[in-house]
Amino acid sequence: MSKIKYLFILLFLSIIIKSFGQISLEGKIDGYDNSQIFLASYYGDFKAIIDSTKTDQKGNFNILLPNKTPIGLYKIAFGQGKHLDIFIGKENIKFSTKYFDPSLRIHFIDSPLNTALYRYINALRDANFKTQFLKPILEYYPQNNRFYNETKMEYYGIYNNLNMEIDRILEEYPKTWISTYIRSDRPTAINRKQDYSEQKKQLKLHFLDSIQFNQPSLLNSSLFSNKIISYLAIFQSNENDPHKIKMDFIPAIKDLLERASSNPQVYAFVYSYLIKGFEDNNLDLLVQYIAENFNSPTNLNPEVYKKTEILKNLSMGNTAPSIITKDITGNPFDLNKIKAKYTLLIFWEPNCSSCERYLPEIRKEIFDLYSKKEIQIIGLAISDSKEEVEENIKRFNYPWKNIVLAKAWESKIVEEYAVSGTPKFFLLDRKKRIISQPQSMKEILIYLNE
Repeated sequence: MSKIKYLFILLFLSIIIKSFGQISLEGKIDGYDNSQIFLASYYGDFKAIIDSTKTDQKGNFNILLPNKTPIGLYKIAFGQGKHLDIFIGKENIKFSTKYFDPSLRIHFIDSPLNTALYRYINALRDANFKTQFLKPILEYYPQNNRFYNETKMEYYGIYNNLNMEIDRILEEYPKTWISTYIRSDRPTAINRKQDYSEQKKQLKLHFLDSIQFNQPSLLNSSLFSNKIISYLAIFQSNENDPHKIKMDFIPAIKDLLERASSNPQVYAFVYSYLIKGFEDNNLDLLVQYIAENFNSPTNLNPEVYKKTEILKNLSMGNTAPSIITKDITGNPFDLNKIKAKYTLLIFWEPNCSSCERYLPEIRKEIFDLYSKKEIQIIGLAISDSKEEVEENIKRFNYPWKNIVLAKAWESKIVEEYAVSGTPKFFLLDRKKRIISQPQSMKEILIYLNE
């Protein structure tokens, strides 16, 4: 066999062996012996367990991962709420720590990129711990005061020191996943010497500037979800009016989705995350705003895609989904056969405190004062108990036509009207087009008094 052929075979075999190789994650947690360890992957703030093992009598453990394991942050979970974020790339990882405050006490024997990550994590943690006590002073204390100015300079100094440490890390580890992560996660570059109110204005303008939305590998961490929550918090106010809340958040939503559009995967994540977050918090107007004003991603989760398409169908001016069923007395009901100028659909459920507050008010302010030619009210009770609905109708005196959606939250009508909380109102015109999804009695009366 010639020398060249021999070298070629060796090279080929080394490639094959490497492709089937493994990454070793080896750790020692003092004070946590003979106990369970879980390793979870991130996708935004969603975590999935991918492996588990037990420590030995000295707290040692070892997990072997395939070479093709996606690059990103992973969570090691153990004990009572203890966890560590670990960067997994292509290098083996070896570390030791203590069960008490593992993040602060971690030491990497092998893995310079994780050493860099924890230099950043602990520097940021230290800065956040110190500044949390200074922020209330800068926000509420009289500004023409020596104490205020000293506090402002201390606050500035803490962030200045943090930024110098971050710059050192980025200089030492350029063009790595860790540097991409840190650049995107680091505190926003604003003038910390400015008054706190001015800093907040600058945060609204520049909070997203350093986030690299064009890097889908960052989805293998909680970075995007954490940043979205923090960014939206800047726009949060003490408003209770749903329309004012919507107007407060619209600039943030537009900025997030416009920047995320630089990458299809990231756009799909941000879009879905906003939809789900606003839906979970009963901010229906914001969910509707996103569905109506931004394109649904082609790679959107099927469940979210279905939801957004339903919401688009519920836009103002569209015909309301048909409702053909029987009312609570067993008589046929067809929404399209109502001849009134307006129809008010009320989705409610028994034992809903908000329903018990609003529905009697609707009876007094609308049902008792306006004729059936002017407005018809239809109550749609989301409940699998007809008896419970009848009891509530009798107790609170809901005199309008009532329908029991016996499949409750699994009802097709609930799905078609995208009801996620009660009470939920739809005001329709004579042709059953959606005029409004009123958030208050005042909104309904505006149309009736036109």
